[in-house]
Amino acid sequence: MKSTKTADRQSDTPLLKFDYNGDGFVVSLKGKEIFRHSSASPCVEVGEGRGRFHFYFGLFKIRDRQVKRIACRHYSILENQNNRIVVEYSVGLTMILELIDERLHIGFKTVKKNWNRLWIHWAADRDEQVYGGGEQYTHLNLRGRNLPVWVQEPGLGRGYNLLTIISELKSRYGGKWYTSYFSQPTFVFTSGAYIHSESSAYSEGRFQKPDRHTLHIWEIPEKIVFGVEAEPKSLMKSLTSYLGRQPKLPSWSYDGMWLGAQGGREETRKKLNRMTAAGVKISGLWCQDWEGVRKTSFG
Repeated sequence: MKSTKTADRQSDTPLLKFDYNGDGFVVSLKGKEIFRHSSASPCVEVGEGRGRFHFYFGLFKIRDRQVKRIACRHYSILENQNNRIVVEYSVGLTMILELIDERLHIGFKTVKKNWNRLWIHWAADRDEQVYGGGEQYTHLNLRGRNLPVWVQEPGLGRGYNLLTIISELKSRYGGKWYTSYFSQPTFVFTSGAYIHSESSAYSEGRFQKPDRHTLHIWEIPEKIVFGVEAEPKSLMKSLTSYLGRQPKLPSWSYDGMWLGAQGGREETRKKLNRMTAAGVKISGLWCQDWEGVRKTSFG
């Protein structure tokens, strides 16, 4: 098996290592295995599908009519340099792996314009935990679950309980364990790695298998980024350096409570005056109907 390495000047561990033979290859980042590809177990699949989105009061019911799913089994290497590897699959997909700022950037090119589905599989540690996917309200550790990544209203209830059933039967507004208005295709693993997809399409993070994870995306994504670090603090530093860091809140935001109210401007002023008259310190107002009251059948 041939090997290509990009060395870390501070240690003997290669930053990017690419071992390959006629049937498969292994890609490692900072000594951690990311991909293990073979014709029997390919790391990438492509396909074509037709999504159906049913929208109701901010909630979605999403279904896919999958037309094709093609495993990318056989490949050839078009380019193999220290920090750039280009793999061309016989089905017509090209995968570009680049080492940029000690992260693995993966891009895709295809001549098949009708392809709009991609599955990428990467190595998993049996005992690792999985976090992320945006703001989650039900499960912190996502290991053993399939998480849809799609921005929508949370709904009422978090799954198969009495509140959800009543909400669904009465108003079709029952929530699921995964519904969130802050979804993000970013996941962090306790084994010391993270993945981020530069895609705004519907996707699913699948973490049920013991030896590999899958990200299923409803388009050929612009880019997928992997990062690996030895310590949790360094891992988050690398991730936030790539995604961007939120600035610190101004000092006045800590001087009192943030009051959430609705009913229009006049009603909000009344509530604010009652709170301040009672001696409550208020540093901010959150009024979602400041422009006027709009009453619907739902509230």
